Amino acid sequence: MTRPSDRTDFAALRVLVLDMDKAGTNGDVGAYLCGCLRDLGVEQIFDAADTQQAVAIIGGSPINGVLVRCADGEVVDTSRALRAAAAQQPSPPRVVMVAGIDDRAAVQRAFDVGVREFLATPITKAALAARLQRLSARRAGDFRPGKVS
Repeated sequence: MTRPSDRTDFAALRVLVLDMDKAGTNGDVGAYLCGCLRDLGVEQIFDAADTQQAVAIIGGSPINGVLVRCADGEVVDTSRALRAAAAQQPSPPRVVMVAGIDDRAAVQRAFDVGVREFLATPITKAALAARLQRLSARRAGDFRPGKVS
């Protein structure tokens, strides 16, 4: 259950949900994420169905974070496109991949192209709230390729 005090922590965040697998076996995860974000108090939620839409949204307004759900094979190209779109922003958005990827090499490839975190499926509001907390506290410019430890 979300307490009223939890809701105000995330009100100023601008979050983009990119769900490129709306017809997937897990249903419309993007709609579920948007509902959870609203429940957690995020007031500015943007929804995109493909990379092109996401790039247009990022190019048009500052975004704090992008929750991305796509097939493993799309992770690298999608992350590169999002990074390029965000390059002009003084504080590029943090990319959080929503996936059940258990292949360490795939995870490393995603980190190498700018994914900062993973949100494992099945998604819980507590796990999503933890990612939002990092988004709200992160430092400007923290969008560098990293390594999986």
